[in-house]
Amino acid sequence: MNAALPNAAPSTDSELLIQIRSYLTQRKQGLPPTQDLENVWRHFYDLYSSKIRAYAFACGAADAEIADCTQEVWRELLVRLPTFEFNSCRGRFDTWLFSIVQSKTADLRRSRKRRLLQGNSDTLQTVIDGLPSPGRALEEKEMVTLAWDQLRKRLSECNVQVLQLRLIEQRSVADVAEKLGLSHEQVWYRYHRARRALEEIGSALARSQHSSRPIADPLHEKKEGRRIRARQNGRHRITERRSQFSFR
Repeated sequence: MNAALPNAAPSTDSELLIQIRSYLTQRKQGLPPTQDLENVWRHFYDLYSSKIRAYAFACGAADAEIADCTQEVWRELLVRLPTFEFNSCRGRFDTWLFSIVQSKTADLRRSRKRRLLQGNSDTLQTVIDGLPSPGRALEEKEMVTLAWDQLRKRLSECNVQVLQLRLIEQRSVADVAEKLGLSHEQVWYRYHRARRALEEIGSALARSQHSSRPIADPLHEKKEGRRIRARQNGRHRITERRSQFSFR
C-alpha cells in the first residue's frame, strides 16, 4: 500500500529540532533539562503524537493498532533524534517521519495477517472440537478471573481502570481521559501497557494450563482397547463352554 503524506501543520524547523536534541541528550546524560526545554518537549511530543496517529491511519493501520504503531515510532525516534541532523535540502522532517511510520505500519499489517491466519486455524479447531463442556467453561472463567487478579498486582489501579473502560466497556479515549482526569496521551500509553501485560499473563496461564494436562498417547490407547476386547472375547468363550457343559 502506497500512502501519501497527509496534509498537516507546517514541518518542524531546524531550531526546534536542535532544542529537542538538546533535551534528549541532557536526559540521556542524567542532567535535568531546563523548564524551557521541558515545555518545548511537551509541545513537540503532543504535536507529533497526533501526526504519527494520522500518518498510521493514512498508511492503513487498524484502530486497535494505532497505539502500538505510535509507541514503536516513538521508540525509534528516541534513539535516532539525539543524533539527527536536519538538512532542508534533503527534504522535510515530516517526510522522514512519515517513512518511519509507513515502515512500522507495514510491520503491523504483516503481524496482523499472521494472527488472522492463526485465528482462523484456531476457530476451525474450535468448531471441530464442538461446544465446551460446563467444566471447561468454568475452568476458562476461573482462568480469566485469575488473569485479572494477577494484572491488579502488577499494575496501578489507574492502569487497570483504563483497560477496563477501553477494553471491556469500549469507551472512547476522550471519555476515559475525562473520567480519570488524564490526557489523551496518558490514556493511550496506559491502555497499551495494561493490554500488553494482560496478554502476557494470559499467555503464561494458557501455557501452564496446557502443560498440566496429560497428553493422550494414541498408540497406548489403541493397545489398551485391544486388551479390553481380548478380555471380553475370553469371557465370552468361557461362558459358551459353560453353557455347553450344562446341556450334557
